[in-house]
Formats: sequence, structure tokens, C-alpha cells
Amino acid sequence: METEALKKFNALMKEAIENTDYDSDLDRQLREAGLDKAPEFEFLRDDYIPEKKGFGRIRNSRMLKIAGFVAAVIAVSSVMTIASHSDFVSASRFEMGNFFFSVRNGFFTSDTQFDKTESGRKLLIENEEQISIGKDYLGALRIPGYIPEGYSFSSLLITKNSRNENTAQFVYENALAEILIIKQENIIDSNLLPHVIDIEDDFYIGDARVFYMPGVITDYNTIFVHIGSETFYISAPLVLDELVNVFKMLE
Repeated sequence: METEALKKFNALMKEAIENTDYDSDLDRQLREAGLDKAPEFEFLRDDYIPEKKGFGRIRNSRMLKIAGFVAAVIAVSSVMTIASHSDFVSASRFEMGNFFFSVRNGFFTSDTQFDKTESGRKLLIENEEQISIGKDYLGALRIPGYIPEGYSFSSLLITKNSRNENTAQFVYENALAEILIIKQENIIDSNLLPHVIDIEDDFYIGDARVFYMPGVITDYNTIFVHIGSETFYISAPLVLDELVNVFKMLE
């Protein structure tokens, strides 16, 4: 469920990209949020948005509203850092990151490839050439450097929320409809061990602790790798050495 802070910030973002009276409504909502001490928007606009010949009445254009919102966010964010413990700040920073990501990669609010979820945002990539977009959205994303022969990229799904929790799941498939799943997870208060059963082997690769679970009903074998605050799940109808090689080659 969205928090009140997240709802307020989403309203600001929505008005920044729609044809509404952005300037007056933004001023009013900033005053209501107690964030009306930001620098003058005219100054920020002159500083960050160079004028172009023949652009006409740029102030009333949709693109200037977006640019004006970005400038406003820059100003407001400096005020918000003072109260870094608040839910409003966490939600706002999360939505700011989503907004900037959308602008950089040409997404729109109605784009189902980058959409809201009940707890945050999700990004779905179905073209292997666009994996770099996933890296842009999740800087900590580990990209497979080795995939066993016969498997081809199917999808990458990334989820994030305002608590800085995230998951990333690569799916590869072969001609027999067998799949290879590589999942990276960073979840607060997540405890790996209670979810790992039927462990056949437990060993280390450097600082990473690896748990191996062979398939019982199916041919799918799985390794769980725990390193720092991250957990990796790699599962496929492959032998242990191949699963380990997939993990070692994550970049």
C-alpha cells in the first residue's frame, strides 16, 4: 500500500507531466508540505535550461513543465536532507529516482514495461540488448557473463521499493522448454537459512557461502549463495559445477 508521503509526491509528479496549471499548484503543495523555502524557480530555470532560437512560448510547453519539475526537485531535495529520517524523504527520493530514470530512458507513466506495483516499481525487459537499461535502474545488478550452451535470454524482471529493497530475476530457456533462473535479492530482515531445506552440500566461494539443493521431484538443482546483504538463487536442470560457474561469472 502507498504511504501518504508517497501519494503526495506521486501527485506532484503527475501534475508535472500533465497539462495543468503546474506553477501555482506546485507552490501551493510545497507550502502544505512545509517545503516552500526553495530558491526561485525562475533562477533555476535560467541556470539549467538554455533557451533555443524559435522555441516560442517555452514556459507553457509540456517539456518545460517537466524540466521545471526537475529543477524544483533539485531545490526541494536539499531541504529534505535535513529531515532524512522521515517517510516523506524516503518516498520522495525513491520517486525522484524513478522519474529521472523514466526521463533518461524515454518511459511514460502508462508504459507497462516500467510500472507501479503494490509496494514500489517493476521493470520488465524482454530484449537482451536492453539489459543495460536494467543496470541503469539497479546499479548493483549482477549481469551473467556465462550461460550454458543451448540457453537463450527470455526476460529480466527488476523490482524496487522505497526501503531500498530490490530483486532481479533473469530467465533463460532452451529448445526443450527447460529454464535457467538467476535471481538476485536484497531484502531487509531476510533470513536465508529457514527457507533452505534438503541441503546436500554447504561450502564457500571466497566470502560467499553456498548451499546446494539437488532436485528431488524434478531434475532442477539449485544453489543459494549468501554474500553480505545479498542472496542469489540459481536453479536449472544442470549439474552443480555448471551452477557454480554461472555464479562465478556474474559481473
